[in-house]
Parts: sequence; C-alpha cells; structure tokens
Amino acid sequence: MRSHLHLFISRIAFICNVLFLYCLLVRHNKDYIGNVDVNSIVITLGWGAAFFLNIIILIWWLVFLILKKKFAIPNWLLVINSIVFLVQVAVLLF
Repeated sequence: MRSHLHLFISRIAFICNVLFLYCLLVRHNKDYIGNVDVNSIVITLGWGAAFFLNIIILIWWLVFLILKKKFAIPNWLLVINSIVFLVQVAVLLF
C-alpha cells in the first residue's frame, strides 16, 4: 500500500516538476499559455508544490533505501525527480 502511495506522489511530483521547468522557461521568455487562471495554477504547482513534493519523495526514498525495502517506482522517475530537485536548489540559492 505504501509503495503505491509513494508511486502516486512521485507521479504528482513529476507533473509539478514539469510545471516548474515551464515556469523557469516563462521566467526568461514570454508567456505561452495566456490564460490568467491556468497561469495561476501552473505557478502555484510549479513554484510552490514541486519543491516540497520533491523533498517528501526523496526523504521517503532514502528511508526505503536505508530500511532496504522494495518500492514500485521506476528508476527514471527517481532520477528525473532528483535532477529537477537539484535544479530547484540551484535556482533557490542563486
């Protein structure tokens, strides 16, 4: 049950990470969406939720790794979420 929840939250984090990357793109370019309501949702999920979901996912992943429990998450999803988290930390620091 817990690994299914971890997979679900990892997928949500992935979607938020894509929105974060879109927010970075829009920050330095023009706005491609144009709809104010959709933009507010994208900004909220991209800037707000993505960082905190990545922290939760990575801590949960480290706990599973330390306890040597199996989890049903594809490796590519963990790698992508980890890479985007490093980008988020870099953006936050610089």
